[in-house]
Parts: sequence; structure tokens; C-alpha cells
Amino acid sequence: MRDEVREPELDPDTLAAALRLADEIYCLHEAGSPYADQLARLAGLTGEALSGVDACAAFGSVDPDTWVCDLLLMRHPCPTDLSDAELIELLAAICACDGEEWQMSWWLRCVAASTGCKEVSGLVFHPQEMLGPADGREELTPEEILVEARRYRRRVLVTPPPSDDAA
Repeated sequence: MRDEVREPELDPDTLAAALRLADEIYCLHEAGSPYADQLARLAGLTGEALSGVDACAAFGSVDPDTWVCDLLLMRHPCPTDLSDAELIELLAAICACDGEEWQMSWWLRCVAASTGCKEVSGLVFHPQEMLGPADGREELTPEEILVEARRYRRRVLVTPPPSDDAA
């Protein structure tokens, strides 16, 4: 796996400052104290618009380190030229949960960018919902996920306009 994909390069000073702010926000949130100033500073560091709702959602679902890395990587460009072998390696790592939570989120974005399938996480974690019960597969191999991701990106559901004959 390319280094830039396994461990995307983040500015160490920005990362350290963002981690300090996230830790402070989590502590203040847990104490029931206001943290709008800290949240505004974190938004400035990450370039993401953040609200109290974002902080509440993060607090209830991920640790501060994961939240910060996800935020910093949102504007980090994903490679769009990953080879099939690289995509399969990434998908295998995701399926095996072989990384930190923020890494797997990043890897999913990289796979989506290279395949054009924005719903790739559904193919990994909920293939029956994505492919329908008639497909019959409860899990997909990394190779199958890649095939379906390429196929899925081309699926366009179009509802025709009502005809004049409809009463």
C-alpha cells in the first residue's frame, strides 16, 4: 500500500493543535460546559464548518483522535489512480479492520475516489442492502467488492415523468 494512502501526511503542528482542542472540547462537553470558542478554533484549523451538533455526534461515537484525523483528512486529496491490486489490498485491510478507525474511513474515501462508487462502504458492510436480497451474498470478498463498486457506480435510477395518459 502506498505510504500516502496508509499514513496520509498531515501537518504535525496542525494535528497537535487540533488534538489539544478536541480533547478540551470533549472534556468541556462531558462537564456540560460551553465550548463554542474551542469549536470555532477547531473549525478554523480543519477548514470544516462545525457546530455543537457535530461535537455531540463525535463525542457519542468516536474518540477525539479519530474525530480530528477525519476532519483534517476531509480536505486532503484522495488518490484517484489506485491500481486494482492496491484497491484489493485496501479493501482487504478494511474488511479485516486492519487499521485505526480514521484510517479505515480514509481508505474507504480512497477506494470511492478511485472507483467512482460513493457507496463503497455499503458494499463492504451491508452488501445485502446494497445488492438486494436476490443477490444472496451476505459478505463479499475484496475482489467482489471491487467488481460491484465498478458496476454500482454506473447504476442510475431514473423515474420517468408521468405520462399524459395517467389518470
